Amino acid sequence: MQRRKGAFTLIELLVVIAIIAILAAILFPVFAKAREKARQTACLSGLKQIGMAFMMYGQDYDELSPQIWFGTTSTLQQYFWMDAILPYVKSNELFSSCPSKNFGDWVPSPMIPGGSNAARTNVSFAANALYASNSGAANTADNQVATPPMREGGVALASLEVPADTILAGDGTGYYICYSGSSADIAVELQKPYSGTLTYANFGRANAPSTRFVARHMEGTNWLFCDGHAKWRRLDDVIKTNGNGVLYNFTVEDDVNW
Repeated sequence: MQRRKGAFTLIELLVVIAIIAILAAILFPVFAKAREKARQTACLSGLKQIGMAFMMYGQDYDELSPQIWFGTTSTLQQYFWMDAILPYVKSNELFSSCPSKNFGDWVPSPMIPGGSNAARTNVSFAANALYASNSGAANTADNQVATPPMREGGVALASLEVPADTILAGDGTGYYICYSGSSADIAVELQKPYSGTLTYANFGRANAPSTRFVARHMEGTNWLFCDGHAKWRRLDDVIKTNGNGVLYNFTVEDDVNW
């Protein structure tokens, strides 16, 4: 007599489905974190290459960093730091290479009078304009100016007292710059709700959400420092201020303790 093969009962089938659902709930967040970690690493690699380009530019231009923008007035900006170091990276895509960005790709500036300012957009990494003041220094013990005049110009590499701790650029909202006016014009948003359409913790120019550094990777940001190295750090770790309220990681001098 042939024995009848057993079949799954409804209870057994439900148990198997429940186990699969539990495993999926455990593993999917792990996969998502692993994917974002890979994106963070790819972004950091692009930022390191930009740091090398900044260093090479300085060697060719009398130990000066490139100006953040070039033009006769702020409304006639036609040439930017991305254009200045483009010959050293030879790749337009590098400036919008962060895989976690949610905007398009950067294109070089049109070199014509009155050229389009659209070339300032779709940049993955915003430059820190706070370190580039008229005097080459912002908010020092000898010159305690709350709102130094800004020209967003080149800075002598020799004037950087702590280049390994001074931030040059970092993950941005798609605009080429963070800060554009004064060190007092700063908004810090570490918790929701964020300004405009921003979806990450951020800080930067108060009246312009498009000019912000953002915590796009694992609640942190990839940062480029003035000595050329790049690394990930939490946003709330780099926006610490000294006793006078100065964001010392973003100024030329060693302002941590004054």
